[in-house]
Amino acid sequence: MQITDLQLKEQFDIQMELIKSAMEWFDKWNFLEAINLAVRLRVLLHDTDNSTSLLQQIWVKDKLWYYDSCLHRIKNEGSNWVYIWLMQFVVWNDKVFALLDDSPDVQIVNFNQRRNRDIFIDIDGTSLSRKDVVLNIANKIWAHVDLDFDASYQKIIKDNSLGIMLSNDEISHSPIKKLEYVAIRQITHELLRTLFEKYRFSYMFEWSGFFMTINF
Repeated sequence: MQITDLQLKEQFDIQMELIKSAMEWFDKWNFLEAINLAVRLRVLLHDTDNSTSLLQQIWVKDKLWYYDSCLHRIKNEGSNWVYIWLMQFVVWNDKVFALLDDSPDVQIVNFNQRRNRDIFIDIDGTSLSRKDVVLNIANKIWAHVDLDFDASYQKIIKDNSLGIMLSNDEISHSPIKKLEYVAIRQITHELLRTLFEKYRFSYMFEWSGFFMTINF
């Protein structure tokens, strides 16, 4: 059956409403909504031999220019560490937030550059791209239960090979959990900035009480 432009527009609007609802719940500490967001990202962007993404059907997604809020990959010349923390986060009141529009290092890139760009790299050079994070969550937690994650995902996310820790007066060297879910929140925000020119969203913090510590 031939899908009409109107039907595609309706499907796009449905996906946007689902994303809006999931983001609202996520921002109220329902972090499992990141799984829902990962599925929306897959529907909108992921093409296979057997299926075509919604954006490909509507706009030819490869011709869009994408908002990319990750840091450049940097070699730390002063130590043996590579720069392992490319997608940035805010830690405030012992909770982790995506930077959203407060990310300081924004670029405009094509689809393949954004999809395949590393957002996590550990000391051994093991890396995860946006595509890796989205599909490990969407395919192995939502589509069907398969906890045999890709080796890189298992190492970086589940085994915390990044060594990213939270430290303050009350909590000493406690691993920051759910980084993959916060990354999905940022990736979704990037896509909305790509699709809607006037879209903006930031969290509000009392900056005098805000802190961020990354320990290796």
